[in-house]
Amino acid sequence: MCGIGGLVRIGNRKIRKWQLTQLAIELQHRGMDATGFALMDEDGAIHIWKIADPAWKAVLQKDFHSWCDQALTDKTRILLVHTRSYTKGSPHNNENNHPLYSKPIKGVVIHNGMVRNDDSLFEANKNLKNFTRNCATDSDIFRAILDNYGGIDKGLIKDMGLVDGTAAVAAIHKDSPGKLLLLRDSNPLLLGATADTLAFASTKEALHKVLKPWIKLHNFPMQVHAPDLSFMTMPDQTGYIIDLNAKVPGLTEHDVFKANGRGTGGYVRYTRNTSYWDRQDRARRDAIEENRNKHSKTLVNEGTKSSLSNPKLFEYTICPSAKCNAHVELSEYDRSLSSLALLCCNSCGTNLVGGVDASVN
Repeated sequence: MCGIGGLVRIGNRKIRKWQLTQLAIELQHRGMDATGFALMDEDGAIHIWKIADPAWKAVLQKDFHSWCDQALTDKTRILLVHTRSYTKGSPHNNENNHPLYSKPIKGVVIHNGMVRNDDSLFEANKNLKNFTRNCATDSDIFRAILDNYGGIDKGLIKDMGLVDGTAAVAAIHKDSPGKLLLLRDSNPLLLGATADTLAFASTKEALHKVLKPWIKLHNFPMQVHAPDLSFMTMPDQTGYIIDLNAKVPGLTEHDVFKANGRGTGGYVRYTRNTSYWDRQDRARRDAIEENRNKHSKTLVNEGTKSSLSNPKLFEYTICPSAKCNAHVELSEYDRSLSSLALLCCNSCGTNLVGGVDASVN
């Protein structure tokens, strides 16, 4: 579980530093392993700051305030915020933390959820120049798809649907100034708005805190209790594109987005309930292992931009039914299909969507 949120400036009300800090702190309960921010200017310039600290500690850093004072200007139009509860990819390697991007910065992604087929998608598309793994995090597959696509429009939503897992995603791209992509399958994502601002977050409470303005009343700083706010839950299995440069700024395109997210599975060894300090010890061990592996693997390919390929499915999977959990061997024909959603368990007949590579467990 992670927390994602953000703001889109549509009218005259500027994005303020207190909104960055407030949104991160309100989402902190969903992830304390790292905190990150991304800002997009009206010309497409992107500014990113992230750290392997919980939000309360991150927003006290002098470096954060120095970055914010320089990056947050009257030209800022979009804000992304992420609080991380890490699964795959140690937070002690900061490239694993969200927002995710490659250098030079092109696409930027934040993600709440878990991806099961990131390794197979990277392998299947390893010859594409713009489809390179930049970090160990499973969410990096969304960033790679965005970089390969080269911008944000309705066709990107279809490409993002190659990912198998659970997802609430927000993304921006330097070549699509003023555009925000929102995706949801299974994980929560809510929208809130005033006349000047559109906001999104994993929880409605965070939207309340970040959209209510502060005023001075009787010489006390107070937050307005009941301003003119509107809310909606983003429909499940949906992709939205918000465009600030449209004739009527706001939602301009939408499509179905399915990541086959219903069910359990994935990187099971990362999801046990542990204390914060146990997680930190595990993160340090993972970071050592990741840094060791970097010396034996290349992350850069020399291919050309092209359309994406679907990888073959793995050889064995586990039935997602809690009453069954049988190991299912997939035939050569089964592995040529595009998704486990097309297959059923041999033992109990349960649809295999949500099944995982047995070697992961």
